[in-house]
Amino acid sequence: HVSHFYEAMALRLLAPDEPPLHGPGTLLAGWDVEGAFDSFRANHADRWEGDGLAEVSPAGRYPSPRSAMLYGYRDRVAARLLAQLPEADDALLGAAETYLHVYAVVHEHWHIEDWHQTRQTLGLPP
Repeated sequence: HVSHFYEAMALRLLAPDEPPLHGPGTLLAGWDVEGAFDSFRANHADRWEGDGLAEVSPAGRYPSPRSAMLYGYRDRVAARLLAQLPEADDALLGAAETYLHVYAVVHEHWHIEDWHQTRQTLGLPP
């Protein structure tokens, strides 16, 4: 979901001429990535049903073939996002570019915070 958010909410606006990282001929060919990970379209409970995109490997060990595929998608999204940044460390981004990068990072941090809060609520170690 977080990788999809980076692609859908940042990359599509930062690099509209770039082909999508999911769909026919890509790492996630044959998967309804939008239907599974777009929280505007997919019901939360539905994300854990059906085609098994959210599969966890046996005993929660990684990588299962599917989780390895999803990690590959994440890595490709991250590489394309990095390519949108200027090469010079002291270069400034425009307001829209800054907003999109920060918005996507804050979204990921919300999920990290929720993950930690859920573990704490359940009495699990950090």
